[in-house]
Amino acid sequence: MKVSNDKTRTCKVCDKLLTPYQLLCCSRSCAAVNKDRNTVVMHKNCRYCGKPFDTKSVKRDACKTYCREQNKEKGTDEEYDRPYTHETRYLIRLWTRQGDSKTDIALMLKRSLKSIELAFN
Repeated sequence: MKVSNDKTRTCKVCDKLLTPYQLLCCSRSCAAVNKDRNTVVMHKNCRYCGKPFDTKSVKRDACKTYCREQNKEKGTDEEYDRPYTHETRYLIRLWTRQGDSKTDIALMLKRSLKSIELAFN
């Protein structure tokens, strides 16, 4: 933003004169361009497949929507390997006696298959 001696302000993007109500940019399109200029691009690795990708979002952890959607149901071991409660071990053993598979039990309890198998030790 340029400020001249006569107190007139100009747009940060296109240098048009601003009205008293416009603070930084003259239009929404210039504001969008200005916002993009100030955004930092981060280089990350995909949480699911490990491929590198660029993003402007701090929260984004997947390289593509496809990769995120394919792995949403599976979950990660960090999310699904939480501490057991007494009821968790009881339910795992009960459902196993009733004939449910370990995979089905893992999906019902939202745990990894590895953590279900550890309940039997």
